[in-house]
Amino acid sequence: MKLNKILPFKSPPYKKPMELGKYIKEYKIPIRGVIHVGAHYGQEVKEYHACSIKNIVLIEPMDKAFRKLQERFRGVRGIILYNCGCGSKDHMSLLNTETRNGGQSSSVLKPKEHLKFFPNIKFNGSEVVQIQTLDRLVSFMGTTRHKFNLLNVDVQGYELEVLKGATNTLKQMDILILEVNKVAMYSGCAMVEDIDFYLKDFTRVHTNWIKDCYGEAVYIKNKYL
Repeated sequence: MKLNKILPFKSPPYKKPMELGKYIKEYKIPIRGVIHVGAHYGQEVKEYHACSIKNIVLIEPMDKAFRKLQERFRGVRGIILYNCGCGSKDHMSLLNTETRNGGQSSSVLKPKEHLKFFPNIKFNGSEVVQIQTLDRLVSFMGTTRHKFNLLNVDVQGYELEVLKGATNTLKQMDILILEVNKVAMYSGCAMVEDIDFYLKDFTRVHTNWIKDCYGEAVYIKNKYL
């Protein structure tokens, strides 16, 4: 199936645009494939394809969002789907869900400052989801795991836990795109400084801040700087 035959989709509010092509060109990093944790409805797939990325893994724990992924990308060559979340260990977890933002603000962490910055988004539901380490998921890919060198993680404050479960996977990554926080949008979420400190082999080169509280950060492996 060609990309232009994928079912049309309108992004929910507050979805941040990516500028992936800009960083690939600026740092001269050829991207073999991308692993996207917290893929939601797969809004970024069009941009991945525009950047000539042929190998794509989409990981999404919410049932409704995963069904949408199946509808949109069934038969699309090079796309692999996993219905789970990622963290520092394998376990079952309760996901705090909302619908106003299309489920994009749902998190395994309880909302905190998010309620102040976005009072119209109500977390009035929950869903039990499976959490696995990214290293475990990648191990299932066998020899194809080496096709991926870009990691995108957008999991509403749980990003550091995903990274802790991706020790081996991070070794093969050249670019990371992570949601980061200046304030505690969710209870117990890592701050941007915590993620900077953890990623000793990477440097944060750009952050697109939203409302001066959270944003999308780009990290480049130090050997390219």
